[in-house]
Amino acid sequence: RTLNAMTDSRSVSAAPLGAARRPTRFPILTTLLLALLVAVVLGAQIQYLIETTAWLTHTERVIAQANGVRATILDAHSGLRGFLLTDDPKFLEPFQLGRDTLPTAFDELRASVSDNHEQVARLDHVLEIHGTWIRFAETELQLRRDGGDYLGPIRAGAGKRIVDMFRSELDAFIAAEEAYRGDRFVTAHR
Repeated sequence: RTLNAMTDSRSVSAAPLGAARRPTRFPILTTLLLALLVAVVLGAQIQYLIETTAWLTHTERVIAQANGVRATILDAHSGLRGFLLTDDPKFLEPFQLGRDTLPTAFDELRASVSDNHEQVARLDHVLEIHGTWIRFAETELQLRRDGGDYLGPIRAGAGKRIVDMFRSELDAFIAAEEAYRGDRFVTAHR
């Protein structure tokens, strides 16, 4: 009996040890799975934030490019007027710089928004207006060289109307980009 009691006590005490080991595996496995799930969710959130921030940076770059185009055309317009009024060739420098650099600037800006058909269409319209202004400017310069009435169109505001259309269309382009920037900022902040 004593031997049986000892054997029984060993089997009784052995059972709780084995039973205690099984349940400890479940909490460890559960904790590891939860940690893995948290890591995956956190990784996805970080990736989303990186992508959103990249779009925000892209939009800022497009706005800066568009503002650069605007500044160049306004400088070219002022330079042309200055030359026509004073006959001082130094005023032609901004005009010539704009005439030479704007096609590349437009190409770069167009490439930057090539994924957005509405912005490409706006930019194409801005480019058409710019072409109209370049033809106007070249005509004015030729009239000046030939001794024609180059001041008549300026007094009538012909060049200014073209530049105002250019500015208005480019402002619409920039406003759309600023709206995208606002949306992307809200998305990144959220």
